[in-house]
Amino acid sequence: MNDAASLPVVIVGCGFSGAMLAARLAEQGQASVLIERGEQMGLGVAYSAVLDAHRLNVRSERMSARPDRPADFTGWLALHAPDFADPNGFAPRRLYGRYVQDRLAQTEAAHPGLIRRVKGEAVRIEGETVILSDGARVP
Repeated sequence: MNDAASLPVVIVGCGFSGAMLAARLAEQGQASVLIERGEQMGLGVAYSAVLDAHRLNVRSERMSARPDRPADFTGWLALHAPDFADPNGFAPRRLYGRYVQDRLAQTEAAHPGLIRRVKGEAVRIEGETVILSDGARVP
């Protein structure tokens, strides 16, 4: 058996929770592997909407992915989508997905090599290995 500290954390599903878990782990120096079966990491079902009419159900001012930076999302909106930067507004879900993707990419750039992305569908676990539907093994 390997020393647990030397193994990456395997995260199945890269929506908001998976993406932000990988980001927080990287900030702590812990490697992770993100496994996502969808086309894009960081969106998940909730934030893969394409229409602006699909809105968040929480005001933008309360949607920061960083508890230590409560205005992070509204600041991001001000730079990337100023028409939706109202802290009391309900931003489109697609923009929140882009925000999550951007924050994940920033963390990857700041902590190179700690987050590995794998496109595939996890189907089972054998010991310390996740098996994908195509037979690939992670890690």
